[in-house]
Amino acid sequence: MEISLLSLTELGRRAGREKVARVKKGKWGAWYLSKNKKDIVINRQYVYAIPLERIKSEGPINWLAHMREKTWLERGDLEDFMQSLDDMLDIYNCLYGKK
Repeated sequence: MEISLLSLTELGRRAGREKVARVKKGKWGAWYLSKNKKDIVINRQYVYAIPLERIKSEGPINWLAHMREKTWLERGDLEDFMQSLDDMLDIYNCLYGKK
């Protein structure tokens, strides 16, 4: 068994390709982009759609806190929501500035 070490550049490239693929597919666990690509949607007890413009204007942290209070979310839904926001809005750079 051979151990393969990847450079940080290659790891970043792979992560970037995976991110692009997720956004193109428009699906993160139970979350998905609406057909018009203006809302992030989950369908649990009922359809719950959040306009992406609202997330951008109110801030992703506010929406993470808001969604944390939803008792109908299932295990992993909040993490998938976080992944979708990071993929679409690049949360790290929103919070800390470009590297």
